[in-house]
Amino acid sequence: MIHKELKKRLQPRDVMIVLGFIFLACSFAIYLGRYLRWNTWDVLINPAGILFDVTDQFINPAAYGQSFLTTALFFVFITSTYAIICQFASLLQFKKRK
Repeated sequence: MIHKELKKRLQPRDVMIVLGFIFLACSFAIYLGRYLRWNTWDVLINPAGILFDVTDQFINPAAYGQSFLTTALFFVFITSTYAIICQFASLLQFKKRK
């Protein structure tokens, strides 16, 4: 549904850029929850702690090699899964038109 709305409002290239940023943010959020043990409510309860952890990873990237690897792997997984689902959806729509 979101993809359809983005396609109505943006150019195809811009839609892919927006989706890429969303998938990247989701991948990093998975890393934060899985390895740094941050929860959703910590954004409201302890925003300074999350901000410190996130900025520290960008200031000292050599110390956090696992974060970039994990984020990249989840990004590839999420993007691939989304592409496969989109292909199946378009095939189903194509069959309905016939």
